[in-house]
Amino acid sequence: MLSNFYQNEMTFEDKLSALIVRCMNSNEKLPTEKEMMEEFSVSRTQLRDALATYEACGLLVSQQGSGRYVRQADMSTQICNMWSLYIKAKPALLVDLLEIRTLLDIAAIPSVLEKITPQQLHELSCHVAEMRYKAKQGKTFASNDRAFHQVMFSSAGNFLLSQLQSGFWDLYEQFSIETYHEGLEEVAEQHAQMLEAVAEKDAAKLEQLMRDQYEDAKQQIMTFLLNIPNEKHGDGTA
Repeated sequence: MLSNFYQNEMTFEDKLSALIVRCMNSNEKLPTEKEMMEEFSVSRTQLRDALATYEACGLLVSQQGSGRYVRQADMSTQICNMWSLYIKAKPALLVDLLEIRTLLDIAAIPSVLEKITPQQLHELSCHVAEMRYKAKQGKTFASNDRAFHQVMFSSAGNFLLSQLQSGFWDLYEQFSIETYHEGLEEVAEQHAQMLEAVAEKDAAKLEQLMRDQYEDAKQQIMTFLLNIPNEKHGDGTA
C-alpha cells in the first residue's frame, strides 16, 4: 500500500523517468506509445513532448518499426556539443578544460597503476611505437596520443572519467590544437617514459611526466589563442 501511495504522488514526468531507468537496467525497449499513454493517462502530444526531451539529449533512440530504446549515455558528445559554442565565443576556456582534465587524470593515477592489464600495456607500447615512427617523419600523432591516454585511463574502470576525457579530446580536435604542436620526437619520447612509469608502477614519475605533458599542452593552446584573428575589425587586424 505504501508503494501505491508514492506511485499516486508521482508526477507523469517522475513515472516516465522511472520507466526509463527500469528499461535501462533491464535492456528492454520502452512500451509502445499507446501503452504508455494508457499507463500514464496522458495524451499523445504530452507523451511525445516528454520523450523528445530524452531523445534530444541522446538518452532515447527510435528505431523505425521496432520502437524506442534507452541508449547508453554518451557524455563526450554532449560535452562537445554543449561547450563548443561557448569556446568559440571564449576560446580561453580551453585552458580551463585542460586544468580540469589535469586534476582528474592525476587523481586517477593510483587506480591506473593498480588495475592496468598486460594487454593494455601492450596497446600502450604499440601507440608509442607509432608515435616515434610518425615523429621521425614530421607527422603529428594526435590520434595515437588520444588513444594512449584512453587506454591508460580506461584501466581505472571509471566510466564517467572516460566520457569526460573523450569530450575534452573532441573539443581539442574540433579546434585543431595539434596544428600548433612542435617537438614531436620529444613528445613521443615523453610517452615512452610514461609507459615505462606505468609498467614500473612509479606513481611519482608518472605524475611528473603527465604534469610536464599538460604544461606542453597548455603552451599549444596559448599558441592557438595567439593565432586567432582579432574579430573586432573582421580582418584580423587590431
